[in-house]
Amino acid sequence: MLFVDHELITPRPGAMIDGPILVVEGVFRDAGAVAEAVRVSVAQASLDAALERDGALVRYRAEINVSHLACRLRIVIRASVREGGEVALREAAAWRPGWRPPVRRAAPVSVEAARTGATVSGVARSDEGLTRIELRSGDRVVEVELDEGGVFEAEAVAVGPVELWAHHADPARAPTLLGVLDEDGRDLTPGADPSFAPLETFTAALEAGRRLSLLRRDGSREEAAAYRLTPAGADWGLTIRDNGGFRTEPLAGVETFGASGSPLEPLDAAGRETLKTHLQGFPEPAQTLASDDLAPFGVALPAFRLRPPPAVIDRVVLVRPGPFATDELYVLAPLAPELAARGIPLEIVSLEAEGAAEALRETRLDERTVVVVSRRAGAGWVARLAADPRPFVVYLMDDDPLAAIDAEGVPHRYRRRMIELTATDFAPLLRRCDRLMASSKRLAETFASRKTVLLEPPFIRPAPSLAHFDDLSEIRVVYHATDVHRDDFDFLVPALERLLKDRPQVRLELVSGLPAPGRLAKLSNFERIKPMEWAQYKAYAAARPAHVSLAPMLATPFNAAKSVVKMLDAASLGAAGVYSRVEPYAEAIRHDVDGLLLENDPPAWRKALVALADQPKRLRRLAAAGGAAARARSLDDATAVWTRLLALG
Repeated sequence: MLFVDHELITPRPGAMIDGPILVVEGVFRDAGAVAEAVRVSVAQASLDAALERDGALVRYRAEINVSHLACRLRIVIRASVREGGEVALREAAAWRPGWRPPVRRAAPVSVEAARTGATVSGVARSDEGLTRIELRSGDRVVEVELDEGGVFEAEAVAVGPVELWAHHADPARAPTLLGVLDEDGRDLTPGADPSFAPLETFTAALEAGRRLSLLRRDGSREEAAAYRLTPAGADWGLTIRDNGGFRTEPLAGVETFGASGSPLEPLDAAGRETLKTHLQGFPEPAQTLASDDLAPFGVALPAFRLRPPPAVIDRVVLVRPGPFATDELYVLAPLAPELAARGIPLEIVSLEAEGAAEALRETRLDERTVVVVSRRAGAGWVARLAADPRPFVVYLMDDDPLAAIDAEGVPHRYRRRMIELTATDFAPLLRRCDRLMASSKRLAETFASRKTVLLEPPFIRPAPSLAHFDDLSEIRVVYHATDVHRDDFDFLVPALERLLKDRPQVRLELVSGLPAPGRLAKLSNFERIKPMEWAQYKAYAAARPAHVSLAPMLATPFNAAKSVVKMLDAASLGAAGVYSRVEPYAEAIRHDVDGLLLENDPPAWRKALVALADQPKRLRRLAAAGGAAARARSLDDATAVWTRLLALG
C-alpha cells in the first residue's frame, strides 16, 4: 500500500453542507514520500488541495465552491504519485440543502459483447457518459460498473442477446415522474395524461434521448431533440436542443409531434379539441412555480386540480406491510374510532400476513372506496391502484426514502430496501395518490404540493405516574431505536461508558437490533434487549417506566425528516427526554423546560447526564413537563386532520 491511515476529517460522510463553500480536509501517511499532489473532485468541480507535510504525515485541504452543483455531492479524493498516475484515497458523499433525486431516464447504449462460459464481457458506448449499466434477462438483473473505456465483465444473465439499459431506467421497474423538470427539479407537466399520444411520444423521446418530428401550426416541420417543457411567459414552451444550446418556442404554436421521421398530418377539428382539453389540465406556469409554496429544498410533486374525496365513503382499506407503530399512530388511533362511529367499515390488509394474495384479488374497490397505503403497498397493489382510478388513495410516509438511500451509517440492507422501495412503490404512489400524508414538517416541505397533508404523530399511549421517581436508588436510562440509527448511537458510546463507570446507580437499557458495543457490554449496569413486535413492545414499555430517555441524532437529511415520535416515547415511559439539538427536536423541545437539547458532542452529553443523575428534583421536573408537552399533541387534533381530509363533516 502506498498510502495508509487515511482519515477524512471533514466533511463527515453524509453531512449537510450549509454554505456555498465545501471544505475537504484529511490526513494520510505517505511512508515512501511518493505523493506529489492531492486532487479533490466534487461532481464536475476539481482542484488541487494545499498540502502540509510532517515527515511521512501528509495533511491536505481544499475549499470548493459548490453553490452551482447538485445537492448530493459526490467527493472523490486522489493522490498523484511520482511515477505517474493517480491512486484513489477516498470517496464520500455530502449534501447541500436542496437535494433532489436525479431524473431517471433511459440512454441509448451500443454494445459489443461476447459470452464465455458464465460471463459476459464487452464494451458499452454511450454519448451520455454512463458509468453503470444493467444487464437483465426476465426478472434477473445484474448491475455492471464500466471503466473509462466502457469495458465491462459480469455474470451472464442471458443466453441470447444481452439487454442493456441505463441504471434503473426500465420504466416497468422505476416509473419516472415524466422527466419534464426545470433546473430546480420541479415537475412542470402537472395534470398531464401520459396516454395522450403526442405527450407520450415526447416523453418517450425525452427519456431515450431521441429526436422527434415537429409540425407547427404555420405548416413548417423540424426534426428536433426533445429537452423539456418549460414556462414561456404566460404559456408553456417546448424547449429543444439546438446546435449545442437550447431554444424554446410556444407550445401553442406546435400542431403536433411524433417519432422521428414519422409522417405527421395537421390535426382535424376533433384532434384540436382533444389537444385543447388536454392542455387545460396544465396549470399556468406562474401557478406551478409560485402557488405551491415550495421550500428551496423541495421535491415538487405534480400540481393539479385537487381531486375531492368521495361524497359517500362506504369502506376504507388500510394496506400496510404489517402491524407496526406507524399504522396505529397515524391511522388506527385517530381514524378508526371516527369510522366506527359513522358505520364505515375499516378493512386491514397486511402484506406479510396469510391471505394477502387473496385480499389483493378479492378486496372490492370502487369510487366510494378510500385506500390508505402505509409506507408501501407491494407490486400487486401498486399495479392494481395504477390501473383503477376510482379509489381515493392516501399515501402515508413517515420516512424520506430518497434521503435514506444515501444516508451514511444506515445499514446497507436498509439502504438497499429503500432503493427498491423507491422504484417499486414510492415513485408510482407519489403520482397515483390523491393525498400524500407526511408525518413531519420537513417531509411535508420536501414533498410539497397541493395534495400534501401534514399529520404529526399524536400522543396515544398512556403515560405512567411519576411514582418511579420516588426511589432513585437505580436510575434507568434507556435508548429504544431500530438499527437504522447505528451512527446516531455510536457517537455517544464513549460518553455512556464514562457515565456508567462514574455513576454505578445508573443502568443503561438498549432495546434495539444494534449489537452491544464491546466497551458497554462488559459493564454490569448495561443491558441489551432484542427488538420486539409492536404489541409486545407496548406491553414491555408500559411495565418498565424509565427516568431518562435518550434521543441522539446526527444532523443528516434522513434524520431531519423524522417526526417527533421520540418525544412521545419519552412521555409514555414517564422519562425526561434528552435530545440532539437538530431537526425535528430543536424546534419541538424547550431546553431545560420539557427536555434537554444538546450539541452532538460526547463530553457535553456525559456532563449533562451526570448532572441529571445528581439532581433528582430537576430530573422529575423535566419528566413531568415533557409528559405535558406530549399530551398537548392530542389525538383529537389528528382525528380532525382525517376528518377534513376525507370531508367527513
